Amino acid sequence: MSHDRFDVLFAGELQAGEERDEVRRRLQSLFKLSDDAAIRLFSGRPVAIKREVDADTASRYRQTFLKAGALVHIVPTDAAAGPESAPDQAGRGTTAADPHRQVAESSGLALSPPGDQPLEPPVAANPPAIDIGHLGLVPGSDWTLEDCEPPLEPIELPDIGHLRILGPPIGDADDRQS
Repeated sequence: MSHDRFDVLFAGELQAGEERDEVRRRLQSLFKLSDDAAIRLFSGRPVAIKREVDADTASRYRQTFLKAGALVHIVPTDAAAGPESAPDQAGRGTTAADPHRQVAESSGLALSPPGDQPLEPPVAANPPAIDIGHLGLVPGSDWTLEDCEPPLEPIELPDIGHLRILGPPIGDADDRQS
């Protein structure tokens, strides 16, 4: 089933290895946000960046956020709106389309709706084929990790044959006292 319109949501998630302050600064610069608006983006709650956009626009927002080091969720508009919720015994709303909402609300975790695109682009390249047929293990226990160390380079001693010690000869202490 194809969807015509999408919502772009941001919940403060960052790409691996990115620092929160640096990503916030990049997003603030890109979208010309005030300090308060940038802080609200990183509150941990999903914030609608753009509502009811076409797939190309949603993809452009995803790429922009990826370049800044952030991750966004692209949700079909009809899935984001959902049916009316009915209160459960605790007074929280649940929907027939999302029976696990109570668990998601209590844990702070949530699942993407079916058909949502992955946040990270797939890796297109296959790893290179490396021939390891010539490698093998030493049989038994007659090896140690010392076998893995590179051999020590011999140190060439300098020629000191031309050197002499000047002064009285050095001998036993008894010989000098007599």
